[in-house]
Amino acid sequence: MKTRLSDLYTLQMGKTPSRNVPEYWQGGTYQWASVSDLSRGGKHLAKTRERITEAAIEQSGIKEVPANTVVMSFKLSLGKVAITREPLFTNEAIMAFIPKDDRAPIAEYLFYQLQCHDWVKESANRAVMGVTLNKASLSKVEVTIPPKSEQERVTERLRHLDAQLHSCKITVNKLDELVKSRFTEMFETAEIRRVRLADCCERITKGTTPTTIGFSYESTGVNFIKIETIDSRGELIPDKVSHISPTCHSAMGRSQLFEGDLLFSIAGAIGRCAIVPSWVLPANTNQALSIIRLKNDAPLNRFYLKEALSSSLIIEMTRRAKRGIAQVNLSLKDVGNFSIPLPPIKQQERFAEFVNQVDKLRFDVQQQIEKLETLKKSLMQEYFG
Repeated sequence: MKTRLSDLYTLQMGKTPSRNVPEYWQGGTYQWASVSDLSRGGKHLAKTRERITEAAIEQSGIKEVPANTVVMSFKLSLGKVAITREPLFTNEAIMAFIPKDDRAPIAEYLFYQLQCHDWVKESANRAVMGVTLNKASLSKVEVTIPPKSEQERVTERLRHLDAQLHSCKITVNKLDELVKSRFTEMFETAEIRRVRLADCCERITKGTTPTTIGFSYESTGVNFIKIETIDSRGELIPDKVSHISPTCHSAMGRSQLFEGDLLFSIAGAIGRCAIVPSWVLPANTNQALSIIRLKNDAPLNRFYLKEALSSSLIIEMTRRAKRGIAQVNLSLKDVGNFSIPLPPIKQQERFAEFVNQVDKLRFDVQQQIEKLETLKKSLMQEYFG
């Protein structure tokens, strides 16, 4: 049976107390949620970045959202859903679904059902106002309400999958921390001598944006790597590789990539680092990624160097070297001046092998995550599609 949300819930929008009134915010003790709090991705909303005062509540007329209430963002970042753990307040971009009576499905069931809804399509069908909804359009949305026993069966199955996913993601984070801690333990000591990165390199350069030299991006062609192509662990994401024409690639000869080159981001999300694999070639890149090409006789193992460039030592050097007003960035000279710990090459190789073993474990866990996410998507489509 399908029923309109407005028949089951009071749809309650939040407010933002005036930021021009300090006493609404200073010393606040009441949780106040914005979309950024929902964007953290957890099922339950417990802690918020900001808090408001009793004066803000009394004078703005903002209404409290009870505990165990489903809330959802319906402006800009559509469809971010969570369940409140305790009473709180929200801004005007978040809608709270407060049950009118016991006909409303259990909170977790609504949480999963709203996650499965195509909110962008819902928005596109109503106007040309961009990706946003309003109270009237939300009120008309229909949801399925099976018997409570079926709701509990569905939510228990999805809850179990969420618990498995959470456990796997914790394992991935621990593996990432293991590599960082091992690097710190082995190499971040005063006794190890350092080497200036530029002294070990054949070249440190960067590319450019094709449109600035008269070319356009293509649907196919030579691979073009941007910052967003590199994930947090330094792997290239195939689905996020752009393309340029062979003619453009030839015109950008300085930034043509070779297998084993290191890419280090110097603008925007500074500090992402990857090693260029053979499968992505031929390839090129833009000015946000520096290209680090080691000399053949460099005393650095490139896999060791990749981790060194992600270490706290380089993060601190990057912080000191940051410049720019509109956009923080590093220069190629800054990169060349990085002071890299230089342990014996055999020690670097042992560390690189350790990282390789950890990456294999991480790959296995990531595969499990993908299987669980595929299963969850399939079940949600079965239950709510």
